[in-house]
Amino acid sequence: MKRLFLVIFLALPAHAAMSQSFFDDFAGTPATDFAAADNNWETIWSDDSWCTSANTGGLSPNTDTTGTGASFGAPADAFDNGIVTGEDTWRDYAVEADFFVEDDDGLGLIFRYTSANNYYVIILTRDLMPGTSGSIISTGGQETRLYKISNGTAKLMATATGVGHKADKSLRQRVRVNVAGNTITAWIGEGNEPVNISKTPIINLTDSDNDALTAGKAGVYAFAMGSESSGTYFDSFRVKALDSDGDGRNNNDEYNAGTDPFDADSDDDGVMDGKEYLWTQDSDNDGLINALDWDSDNDNLPDGLELSVTVPTLDTDISAGHYKADEDPSTSTDHLNPDSDDGGFNDGAEDLNKNGKYEPDLGETNPNNSADDGNFPDGGADGDTDGDTDIDSDSGDNPDTHDSSDAGIGTLCGGHDCSCSPPGTHRNQGLLSLIAKIL
Repeated sequence: MKRLFLVIFLALPAHAAMSQSFFDDFAGTPATDFAAADNNWETIWSDDSWCTSANTGGLSPNTDTTGTGASFGAPADAFDNGIVTGEDTWRDYAVEADFFVEDDDGLGLIFRYTSANNYYVIILTRDLMPGTSGSIISTGGQETRLYKISNGTAKLMATATGVGHKADKSLRQRVRVNVAGNTITAWIGEGNEPVNISKTPIINLTDSDNDALTAGKAGVYAFAMGSESSGTYFDSFRVKALDSDGDGRNNNDEYNAGTDPFDADSDDDGVMDGKEYLWTQDSDNDGLINALDWDSDNDNLPDGLELSVTVPTLDTDISAGHYKADEDPSTSTDHLNPDSDDGGFNDGAEDLNKNGKYEPDLGETNPNNSADDGNFPDGGADGDTDGDTDIDSDSGDNPDTHDSSDAGIGTLCGGHDCSCSPPGTHRNQGLLSLIAKIL
């Protein structure tokens, strides 16, 4: 590699972090030294200039015309004829650009760039492109290559023969790269419509090397392209954060939060990470953010159950035991409030069988009605465990009711549904009856 130094023009201050989303149609005021004119971009090699044009509305390489590079595509300039934008912290994203070209030589995209010594570059050509040893390779036809520049050394990662640009200035083409985790996927399409990423990619590679690059800026690249007069320019450059698992949270945000960007339901509670309310907060102060906590309010009811989920996501691991289908989705409780009705008992205590359905015949109280909180049958959540399953010891009546024909042990409780007026009137009678039975 030639002598390297990075020229940064008007770098953004640290507090003005760029979103992991970017678009430039290069339609501003024409500039012969584009990177110097636009503070969102920086050149990799100072002697390589880029210009914008009012005629095309595009960005053109004007490389290798000054400095030590001598002629177009000199070996010393092999991999650093590019400009980049963004931030070193950008991780998983899609980067693409449209281009018009009639020159046979190489152009492409740079991504995960952190320095002139560390980045990936994908190069499309019909003739010339750089080789790893600093030589110039003539492919003699369409070819696409993926290189990794790691600690200043270039390594060929993948090659797609018979696939490259068409060197037809009348044709607007588009190249796109998705980089997610250690997987790099690339497509070529027509520039008048989005790239169809459902089609077979031209390159699909997982970089399993220890020096795999995990984050960095993105940009465009040109090799031996000369200037716009030779018919090469870029347009509609865009970067978009990826949401690999389709859960509504982009990968970068998930990395920062600690959730899994490749698992739509990181805590396996049946709720997608993107649907978790206050997803980065710890509502129950148990050390887990809500998106990683299957019971965000610590009431012993899974979040999915409280949110009336009846069908889990495809990424929900049922075997983890954090999901249970709601048997009555017409009702729900507040999954961030352990006592939805503020009646004094947790939702999980009121829903005795933890199925999301209010079943008073089983002695349950309504977690959305504070008036009945605490009116549990024997053995319920109130701690009354004297062995009865029916508080008045009859057979067949509802729990917690008083039966005047049976002054059983349950009548000592004077339960809330006792028919006495007032409740508990027969307590002495029940006590005397019990004493008589014992004697």
